[in-house]
Amino acid sequence: MGPKRQWMHDEQLFVTAIANLIALVYEQWERKQVEEELQQETGLVQVLQRVAIAANEASSVDEALQIALDHICGYTGWPVGHAYLRHEEGRDILRSTTLWHLDRPEHFEILRAITEKTEFANGQGLPGRVLASASAVWILDVTKDADFPRAQLANDIGVKGGFAFPIVVGGVVAGVMEFFSEEVAAPNPRLLAIMEVIGTQLGRVIERARADQALRQSQYTLTETKNFLDSVIENLPSMVFVKDAAHLRFVRFNKAGEELTGYSREELLGKSDYDLFPQEQAEFFVGRDRDVLANRQLLDIPEEPIHTKFSGVRILHTKKMPLLDKEGTPQFILGISEDITEQKQVEIELRKATAAAESANVAKTMFLANMSHEIRTPMNGILGMSELLLRTALNDRQLQLAQSVHRSGVALLRIINDILDFSKIEAGKMGLEAIVFALRELVEEAVVLFSEPARAKGLELSCCVGNGCPDRVVGDPVRLRQILLNLIGNAVKFTHRGRIQVTVEYCAEQPAQGMLRFKVTDTGIGIDSSVQSTIFDHFSQADGSTTRKFGGTGLGLAIVKQLV
Repeated sequence: MGPKRQWMHDEQLFVTAIANLIALVYEQWERKQVEEELQQETGLVQVLQRVAIAANEASSVDEALQIALDHICGYTGWPVGHAYLRHEEGRDILRSTTLWHLDRPEHFEILRAITEKTEFANGQGLPGRVLASASAVWILDVTKDADFPRAQLANDIGVKGGFAFPIVVGGVVAGVMEFFSEEVAAPNPRLLAIMEVIGTQLGRVIERARADQALRQSQYTLTETKNFLDSVIENLPSMVFVKDAAHLRFVRFNKAGEELTGYSREELLGKSDYDLFPQEQAEFFVGRDRDVLANRQLLDIPEEPIHTKFSGVRILHTKKMPLLDKEGTPQFILGISEDITEQKQVEIELRKATAAAESANVAKTMFLANMSHEIRTPMNGILGMSELLLRTALNDRQLQLAQSVHRSGVALLRIINDILDFSKIEAGKMGLEAIVFALRELVEEAVVLFSEPARAKGLELSCCVGNGCPDRVVGDPVRLRQILLNLIGNAVKFTHRGRIQVTVEYCAEQPAQGMLRFKVTDTGIGIDSSVQSTIFDHFSQADGSTTRKFGGTGLGLAIVKQLV
């Protein structure tokens, strides 16, 4: 190194001046940078404020989104801005809207047309990446981005830089806003941060709009439901009324109630029972209301008299129930009343008619019973005399006439006995005994009584009492014999050839009751299916020809049915 050089005074002044100049320039540059940053920050804050205020004042979500697009494009100087919304069904798909900011609409028309036909799935393209990450995304040059489906289109129209940010509702991405520049642009983290705040503000607008829509829908549904219920209540044929739980005053009354009581709604609403009805009746109504409120359950009042305005006393069938709030406290009483005055009158008339019919039936039964007794006494005399006559020496003609008299008397006595038994049954005077008797012996005796008529017709008549049947049973042997005689007699009467079988079986499936099943089967003429349902009716036979051909009263099976 050479000797240390001494700076001349002028040189020192020059160097100092240069240094001061450099410092001044740097200071000015720094100040300009700060001013530019401050200006940018101020601009961002202003955009945020303007978008927030305008969006909150917007009348719809579309208007709020359009305002945001215009303000952001105006601040950034970027010519293209567009909005997407999530699919209505909540799927991870973004659908394009028709909301755009385009500085030169003709130039960017192809971008608008293609974009509006495109949907972006989760992670697909710039909007899909925002949907997947729920955060803002910046692309330096979309024409060189591997995951930008519209890259070729962007290159054709001169689009380069791009960014997008999410619109968030309740932590979920509800939409995406994207913007494009015609220049390659370096990422601006501060801008993206402000955009995410704007996205949150727009999310609140969407959330509020959804809440308003839900409220309107709820109000509409409530109104429709109320109108429907009002229409139903108003058109019900029964009286419907509502009272408030606090004072038991009428707050609702339908048209049927007006017609029934004779009072108009104007006369009823706001009034209590004491204002409308006699004291005793009002106390009855109020007492039932208090029961409903105390028990908090439905109260059924089968008969409730009410003094109407013009129609006198009517009889109502009323049901009252409490209407509770969500805490379970009664707020109202709902009542539904049906006018049963005519029905009660019909019931009274029916009871009178029934009593008269029963009285007439008793008189008829007593008459038949008395007449049967009166007729049976001389008939027994005729039968006795005819039997004595048959034991005397008679010529053939006399014997034939005496036998005819005896047979006719027996047939007539059987008819009289049937009438007498049926009369007792109808009068409720036919009692059943419970005594021990020999089952097999009783059945065989009944069969033996018809053995001669069966043999005369060439019929095979047999009986079978099952091995499981007890020898002795408890019951009424007289009535059991009567039943068997009726059934076997019918079988013999209506069977021309073949066989008749009387069977008694023990029902093993019901051992506790010890049930026995009696069956009389034959190969007779049978019964037409069209009249089977009437054969147990009194004075009924299969048809008129049966009566003419075989005789009988038609009471035998009716008596059997009543005894069984």
